[in-house]
Amino acid sequence: MKNHVRLVLLLGLCACLPRTGFAQEGGLASVEEEFRQTLLRLVQSGALSSPEGPLVIERPAERVSDFGLLVDRDSVDGLVVLGTLPGGSASRLGLQAGDRLVAANGVDLRGPGGSLRMKALLDDPASDGGIELDIVREGHARKIAGTVEAVVLPAMRVELDAAAMASTEEHTRLAGDPGSRCGRVSIEAIAPRTRNLFPVSLIAIDGRIPGTSEQQSFRLPPGRHVLRIGERIGEDHFSSVGNFQRGRLGDRGYKELEVDVEPGVTYFLAARLHRGRSDRILDGGYWEPLVWKERAESCR
Repeated sequence: MKNHVRLVLLLGLCACLPRTGFAQEGGLASVEEEFRQTLLRLVQSGALSSPEGPLVIERPAERVSDFGLLVDRDSVDGLVVLGTLPGGSASRLGLQAGDRLVAANGVDLRGPGGSLRMKALLDDPASDGGIELDIVREGHARKIAGTVEAVVLPAMRVELDAAAMASTEEHTRLAGDPGSRCGRVSIEAIAPRTRNLFPVSLIAIDGRIPGTSEQQSFRLPPGRHVLRIGERIGEDHFSSVGNFQRGRLGDRGYKELEVDVEPGVTYFLAARLHRGRSDRILDGGYWEPLVWKERAESCR
């Protein structure tokens, strides 16, 4: 018998956000410090590298509800409640596991798209927070009414300068372990896809085969080394014609990258996909090899 795959949808915001205003936590200075700490974590993780232009984050004001309701997949009979989150509006309204939501404020929740209609209703910026639910509990139809707590996130626009970020990365390069007698390069596939980074194959180091096909980390003496690298970008990022052209490149598809290896530092390699250059398969302009991350590690 085939297993039934259950789709779980979380409607609304988890009821674990702080309710206090920022004025109670130190005002604007607190907001700036929280933003600074977030930027620090992103820079350290490498998530803010953007050499092709500034990173702009722009969002309009939005209403985010704190409903805290888990429902099963869309059904012709409505949305079946799997559970509620403690402290959320759904819990305070008295919704229980097994309840079936048929309508909310007159909006039919039965059939395809029912969960999306419910979410749109909860996050409607024009809503006053009031909600009336038509539910079926233990075979009996009933109505539940109350209010949904929500927060309104202000409009925002943040622009981070690519040159400044690149400069920050350069100034924070690791010195490594001076007592180490070697460094490493790694092709471990952990590069973030959000930065258009993908795994690579290490074909040669200084003209020599580096090791076995299963090896991911390669120990090297300090100094400059020339790495020959092949990209391992998924086929789903290219058209059928593009994938055919990639397959025909052979050795011509490999690229060289020079790395100055410091003792006690591991250099993680990746392939950056240039999404706007899909017509440049044959000349290799669609990707480039790079060191996307460095980590201090003793090497003997």
